[in-house]
Amino acid sequence: MEDIRTTALGIGTNKLKRRLNKLTENDNIALALRLAFEAEDKSVQAKKSFGKYRSKIYDIKREIINQLVQLFKDNNWIFGQKISNVRETSQIIFFEIPNCEQISFHSDVNSYVPEYIPEWDGKINSTFGKLLDCIIKRYPDINK
Repeated sequence: MEDIRTTALGIGTNKLKRRLNKLTENDNIALALRLAFEAEDKSVQAKKSFGKYRSKIYDIKREIINQLVQLFKDNNWIFGQKISNVRETSQIIFFEIPNCEQISFHSDVNSYVPEYIPEWDGKINSTFGKLLDCIIKRYPDINK
């Protein structure tokens, strides 16, 4: 997972996020991809951190996911939560970004999230890959 920070689409995650930022002004899907990518990046950072720093990163991730929840509510896109079996959080939040595979995050959020009816796709640690696939299909020149 650490490799992705430097190798994502041949340009790395920082450059990719900056390029997505430029697209978000007029494209809510770009915004959803940008937020989801940032939330997953925070997950990777937090897992390598300890103590207060780790908690702070997870707080940032939670806020990003709250923004993603609001964006999905505003656009009437499919999302929801299921009960988590992970000790650190009580929810798994699922999102279906249009024309992207299902993604999910372990996180508690501050707002109401409906129950997610579809089944989890069973793909473990696949969020970065799913997001990168979606980004390159939707924006084929983003890494040029």
